Amino acid sequence: MTTARWQKNANTLWAYAFVDELIRCGIKRVCISPGSRSTPLVVEFGRRAEIEDISIIDERSAGFVALGMAKASGCPTALLCTSGTAAANYFPAVCEASAAGVPLLVLTADRPRQLQDVGASQAMDQLKLYGDHVRAFFEVGQAEATADKMRYLRALACRALAQTQGQEPGPVHVNLAFRKPLAPLAIKPEAVDGVPPQLAKEAPTAVHGRAGGAPFLRVDAASAGADPAVIEEFSQRLCSADRPLFFVGAVEGRHRWRSRLLQLAQEQGIPVIAEAPSGLRYSTEDGSSAPPVVTGGDFLVQSGFYEQQGAPDLVVRFGLAPISWPMRKWFPTLRKAEHIAVSPRRGPADPEHLVSWKIRCDETTLLEAVCKEVEGTDPPGRARWLEAHQRAEELVRRELSEHLRGTTELSTPTAWHVLGEYLQPGAALFVSNSMPIRDVEVFLGEPRGPVEIFGNRGINGIDGIVSTGIGLAAAREQGPTVIVSGDVALRHDLSALLLAKELDADATILVLDNGGGAIFDYLPLARCGEQESAFGEAIEAVYERHFRTPHSLPDKNLSSDDLPHDNRWFSSVDFAFARTTEQLRDGLRASMDSSGLQVLMVQTDAEEDRQMRLAISQQISRAVAMSGEER
Repeated sequence: MTTARWQKNANTLWAYAFVDELIRCGIKRVCISPGSRSTPLVVEFGRRAEIEDISIIDERSAGFVALGMAKASGCPTALLCTSGTAAANYFPAVCEASAAGVPLLVLTADRPRQLQDVGASQAMDQLKLYGDHVRAFFEVGQAEATADKMRYLRALACRALAQTQGQEPGPVHVNLAFRKPLAPLAIKPEAVDGVPPQLAKEAPTAVHGRAGGAPFLRVDAASAGADPAVIEEFSQRLCSADRPLFFVGAVEGRHRWRSRLLQLAQEQGIPVIAEAPSGLRYSTEDGSSAPPVVTGGDFLVQSGFYEQQGAPDLVVRFGLAPISWPMRKWFPTLRKAEHIAVSPRRGPADPEHLVSWKIRCDETTLLEAVCKEVEGTDPPGRARWLEAHQRAEELVRRELSEHLRGTTELSTPTAWHVLGEYLQPGAALFVSNSMPIRDVEVFLGEPRGPVEIFGNRGINGIDGIVSTGIGLAAAREQGPTVIVSGDVALRHDLSALLLAKELDADATILVLDNGGGAIFDYLPLARCGEQESAFGEAIEAVYERHFRTPHSLPDKNLSSDDLPHDNRWFSSVDFAFARTTEQLRDGLRASMDSSGLQVLMVQTDAEEDRQMRLAISQQISRAVAMSGEER
């Protein structure tokens, strides 16, 4: 009689049960990095039609691709690698997933205990490798073909996947030790890692799972509803405030509470300063923002608007901490206001330590209850407070559009304005950290329809930007994806361009190439080199070499014969270049009308960009201030 495939050895049996349980619990994708020690799981993932198995050689890139896929779907993506430093290469993506609350299931294969700390190849201590950056860690132990251990394994798979989700989603690490044989080779049942032939008959549920495809262990998310006393007190605070303000930072996932927030804001006359990755901008059918939403907050806080209208006396925060520099400077000036943070997560997202009340609960539950609690109330003066913000918002949008539309010179601000015009309904925009995430806050032109804006705002690093965007594009079911990266972030993640070709990703990568790390031009060190002294000259040299870091990315259309030997692989990527607004429009039009991967290099001058940002900010701030004085 032929031995069933799962019965060949204990490793094969464990891989069969573990992967089967993950599929029962709903996992759809796994990113697999090659290696030997993970063979049992790789084979099992690869043979199951219910799950998409994606091969990615570079573990560091694989981690960020999985991150992007989880962002796009809102569901956990699995990562799988062999033992040793392979697992360490997942660390940057794990840190970002933890800080941003993105569900990842990290599966690391390991050497058995007898091969640890004895000089064995690819063996290192992987116990709690990611420390407190994961929601949970599971050390599975050696595979054993017994009923008790099979029940334990299936339940563990359910628990691990459940802990990536819930009220505080994030990464979970499962470490699985395998000893040879790793391949599905048949061994004698009486051997150490053999499978007793009677096991399936004696414990069918342990081996094959529960009937009807049900998970072995159903794990329901813990309730995080607000206490009635909290709802009452929070409602009273809202109603008694003269000038309340909602601030919404970056938020992961598609949450129902956004619509409830807008409803409450509109009914109660509360303006909502919403940053680009909040999910509240460009959300209506025509691509505009809902009436209570303020997108020009940077200009308002720099213009004297709040000196004229009065400073907020209550600030309620949702999502992550502010991205923009003006907003981060403005918040500490509001020390007379009460600051309340609402989030199911533990931390208050309050680097300035201004929050006096952290309401830890599900936002939807709280906002639905508060909407009912304050229904019919009409706090005096609120309509004027909201209308003042709406007039200022309209003025900012008009002034900005007129300024940017009136120039033919290609700059970073004009590039963002032009990009907005070509964003189709249903598009996704993944924005790099550093200057791009700050520029999208201010300069993005109004798109043609609803657009989702994503970023890696957990740790705010520039590593893995292209890989995350490629993962996002690969997991989205419809709509174009545009990845906006700086030149340094692209150079940091160049291998992702090859990966995008391998995955046949449909995405446009817009590279804002200003010759290096221009964000440092806005920091005090950039001005130190202007001193006329030997010390100043030394700092200028250090600044250029270690901060601005000029690059050697392609700067013109080159044939493969023109490329240096180590850059020949660039010829497999479709590069286009823009030095004028017309070339940018042509490049965007061509890219949006085609499939596959296109890289559009937008080349600007960093100092001219800096001067234009400053001029625009001063002009619009003056216009807002003058408008307030006239009234």
